[in-house]
Amino acid sequence: IAEEFQQKKFEGTFAAFTLFVDVSGFTPMTASLMREGSEGAEVLVQILDSIFEPMVDAVYRHGGFISTFPGDAFSAMFPSISALPAVLATAEEILSIFARIGERSTKFGVFNLSVRTGISFGRVDWGIIGTGPRAFYFRGLALEGAASAKRNAKPGDIILDAAVVALSRQGEIEYVAAEAGFFKFIALH
Repeated sequence: IAEEFQQKKFEGTFAAFTLFVDVSGFTPMTASLMREGSEGAEVLVQILDSIFEPMVDAVYRHGGFISTFPGDAFSAMFPSISALPAVLATAEEILSIFARIGERSTKFGVFNLSVRTGISFGRVDWGIIGTGPRAFYFRGLALEGAASAKRNAKPGDIILDAAVVALSRQGEIEYVAAEAGFFKFIALH
């Protein structure tokens, strides 16, 4: 967005794989730790940093970028039609992070965090709006598809929508049917 703004370009469209990641268990953990005052807030910040920092790092190392960060979730985009292996590697790495550090034991109790992910492919529209302080947006079928796929995920699942499956080369990915129009990712070949 900053690069486009510098070039005085205020809207556009691109094709991308999108990854929607939602952390489950965040709200009850936050409520519990906030009851502990400033010490609980410090513990919360340490937990969030230890979880979100490696997830964000995984996205950027695999060629994606974070488009939005609504609370305990985020959307990432991989703007290339050939980015399927990268987005799947990112999703698998995020699952492994939670397998290692999803259970958080603190002096205020044990908190179990898990992650649900959805992946889509399609058109993304972006824009920069406003005349004083500016805001930006991303929207489109790829974002809607990833969010819908995530809603069909159980903790620890990577759910693909039909657009992702249609773009994969025969034998490239292994998956099983999930809810209507969605598929649970098993492996990349």
